[in-house]
Amino acid sequence: MAWQSFICSADTHGDIIDKSYEQYILQWIKDHKPKHRFMLGDFIDLKALRNGAGEEDRACGLKDDLMAGIRFLRAFKPHKLTLGNHDHRLWVMADSHKESLEYEYARQLKTQVENELKALKCEWVEYDVKKGWMEIAPRGAKSGPKLIGHGYAANMYPAKSMTLLTGTSTLTGHTHAYDYWRQDNLAADESYVSGCGCQIEQDYNRTHRRRLKHCHSFLVGVINDKTGAWQVWNVLKDNETGKWLDPKKMI
Repeated sequence: MAWQSFICSADTHGDIIDKSYEQYILQWIKDHKPKHRFMLGDFIDLKALRNGAGEEDRACGLKDDLMAGIRFLRAFKPHKLTLGNHDHRLWVMADSHKESLEYEYARQLKTQVENELKALKCEWVEYDVKKGWMEIAPRGAKSGPKLIGHGYAANMYPAKSMTLLTGTSTLTGHTHAYDYWRQDNLAADESYVSGCGCQIEQDYNRTHRRRLKHCHSFLVGVINDKTGAWQVWNVLKDNETGKWLDPKKMI
């Protein structure tokens, strides 16, 4: 088939999804009909399950968050999904050997999510620095395979970190900010980090400098399933004007 189109969504975080992002990315899919749709993780938030969650966070229910995440997945219809660190919270609790009503509830919710992914015919992998990757193009004559994952670095150079971690080219999310790195080697390995699909200004990051880098964006492109070559673009919303800067519409 050679060249095929794709789209990546990341970090929508359940019931705190940004509505303008949701509307735009779903309309983009209707307009352009990409061959492949990838979800790079954190489709739910689960702040009540995070380590060290306070009383206020613990009091937040899981149902609305989970259902919002599932509704987005049903609309986005991902072909491949890599769990993120927020999604992973549910699996950690559900797979625990502890017994109580909340652990039993987590197991029910985990089963519900897995059934949804099965109904969508979506391949998925766990959140794991070694196992949490999916190949989207084979090794080419001069380059390694192309991988998608949620992301495992929130430092100053997350794209560079993912190239060094995997030894190849990647598409990830996790940091809520766009980033790019091209390695100076013969394979020309390069990695892209997508912006997020959730609300940017939240209580937890009110005093975080890195919030100033956060952006609403998603990755689109074309990839050659025989040679491994690709071209990737970042579709970005300008935070000042609210206008989407879309290469498809600006040329």
